[in-house]
Amino acid sequence: MELIYLLIFIVVLYIIYINIETLQNTKNIKIDVPCKNCNIWNHVDAKTKCNSVCQKFDLDKPYTFTGKWEQKNDKNDSKCECSKIGENNKHYVGCALGKNCFIWNHSDAKTICPKMCNQYLPGKNSEWTRNWKSTSINSSACECQYYN
Repeated sequence: MELIYLLIFIVVLYIIYINIETLQNTKNIKIDVPCKNCNIWNHVDAKTKCNSVCQKFDLDKPYTFTGKWEQKNDKNDSKCECSKIGENNKHYVGCALGKNCFIWNHSDAKTICPKMCNQYLPGKNSEWTRNWKSTSINSSACECQYYN
């Protein structure tokens, strides 16, 4: 009987471990950063040059080099894969003043909100959370989430 409890405990720990990003409300973000005039010769050289490129890409929350890199056709240009742990952010976004963008129902929201999230949070790979609200007589807002 004790063995069953131990196995259940181990399974629960494993489930928590594989879902840790969700529990911490974070996500590992990976991007490819161009390395102009890097002239990378091998992996040891890539570690030095790509680490520097990744750290300089975002000074507020620096990325780290994942170890993956790619040589472009031109020997001087390369691509480094960088990653960081991004925190989940949620924001309501609405359309610009003067535009009539009232959402009548959830069916309208399914069409309007994904576009609104990408338009008003450009470059953040935002996703609509399926939440929306009316903000005035002729305007609505959609809740979008992204990791930064």
